[in-house]
Amino acid sequence: MKAFFLLFLCTLWSPTVGSAQDRSNEKIQVIGPGQCQDYGPVLDYVSQNAAVDQPIIVIARRGEGDIRTDINRRRLHNVRTYWTRFSPDKRAVQSVILAEGERVKDHGHLEIYVGGKLIAVLKLKTNWDLIVGNCYPEPLGAPFCKVKENRDFYPCLDRKRGRKEPR
Repeated sequence: MKAFFLLFLCTLWSPTVGSAQDRSNEKIQVIGPGQCQDYGPVLDYVSQNAAVDQPIIVIARRGEGDIRTDINRRRLHNVRTYWTRFSPDKRAVQSVILAEGERVKDHGHLEIYVGGKLIAVLKLKTNWDLIVGNCYPEPLGAPFCKVKENRDFYPCLDRKRGRKEPR
């Protein structure tokens, strides 16, 4: 997994990736299904390379195995919350446009568009939220949802509101 992550990071910062204005040579990043530490760097890269006034469009698509009717809403909530509250360069809420698309075969995913071009696809585990935030609490002893930064993301919002996490 570490080798994949390092390869991914090298791909992000390679000379073939254009600037926010010149995306003609940019490759679409397809990630996942992965873990928390796989998604955050992609979201940071997208936000940092999109101009402040340039909208980012995210389309959530349920996979063939996703049976939770609210899973797209939860995934989109986590993307917007990450970019507007957690990301190093916080974006304005109106710069993040969210939508739901048709169901797809295989894994559900989030498609991310900047400047009208698809630049990333984040594939997700069946019926799982997009897990982002502070990804390293477990080795430090604190469960994921006990970390303050993670409380505004699903599935932690379920606990905050007194709901049990669905399985």
